[in-house]
Amino acid sequence: MASRLKETKGKVKEVILVNVCQKGPLEEGNLSQTNFPGHAVSVMSDPRDLSVYIGINKEDPNKGSASEPFKAVLNITVHDFDFCDAYNDLALIELSQNVTESASVPICMPSEDLQLHRVLYASGAGMDPASPKTLADPYQLARGQQVVAQKFYAVEDLWHMILTQTFSKLPMPGDAGGPLFQVDESEIHTLVGIACCGDDEWKSDIGW
Repeated sequence: MASRLKETKGKVKEVILVNVCQKGPLEEGNLSQTNFPGHAVSVMSDPRDLSVYIGINKEDPNKGSASEPFKAVLNITVHDFDFCDAYNDLALIELSQNVTESASVPICMPSEDLQLHRVLYASGAGMDPASPKTLADPYQLARGQQVVAQKFYAVEDLWHMILTQTFSKLPMPGDAGGPLFQVDESEIHTLVGIACCGDDEWKSDIGW
């Protein structure tokens, strides 16, 4: 939770993310990106080196973006990060200005005692196996941003993971890193986790 995060004096010397999925087009500057499983996909150094893109729904941030990038990162905050472990490798960035609702949907941070809904939602812009591989779209990412509903399955306490079951769509590589959230009757969106693809060894109906 945000209240339990510890400050890093505005700098993360080296953040190595080892993930089974592609990292989305969020930062530029000191960022190396890969589309292949198991590779280190990000090295970040200073908040001033990051550019944030708002409204991206395609792989290439220079094509079809809803807004221009802006230098807007005040601080980077990490929680329980360990260079020797592939878990807890997330960092929060604090923006220096608000983002308009025309370019994004406001989302609330969860409370410690938040009760999870029976239906959760995940947002991602990963690959679509139904799309043809082309020179312009070799990784089948042309579908753009999508939001899919997921049925809450269980909480895995040991690894601090929320498991969900899919309805009709399965998360694919490239969808990881997006928000896992719930929506109440007042249309308030609350972040409950970070989405990631399911493990191939799990049952086929378990998604995030």
